[in-house]
Amino acid sequence: MRDKGWDPAWGSGLELWDKKQDRCVTTVQPEFGRTIVLPHGPASYHGHTKPLQAPDGRPRRSVAAYYYTSPLAGKQHGDESASVFMKTHRVDRVKALARMLTPPVVWLLARKVSGRA
Repeated sequence: MRDKGWDPAWGSGLELWDKKQDRCVTTVQPEFGRTIVLPHGPASYHGHTKPLQAPDGRPRRSVAAYYYTSPLAGKQHGDESASVFMKTHRVDRVKALARMLTPPVVWLLARKVSGRA
């Protein structure tokens, strides 16, 4: 018995077919914990050609997950991948420098005194 009690005589093995779809290359029987990884594309030659013969309508359970990546992923194309730097005002740069050089407690006190805390 497989798949926590699944009997291969009940059918529903996953059939993997050749590209011409004229012969089944192999059949993978359901087995609890088994993982099958298949590439997914315009054509996937797999399936079940024989009907399920489980007693009392017992279901055959499976989980399918798909992972998609763009063909452009990881490739630089034009200015889209370039960093864009915004011009900052001199006041902003001075304030940023002051924040780097001043202890945080001074900034907290300044916010409290100014009423922006």
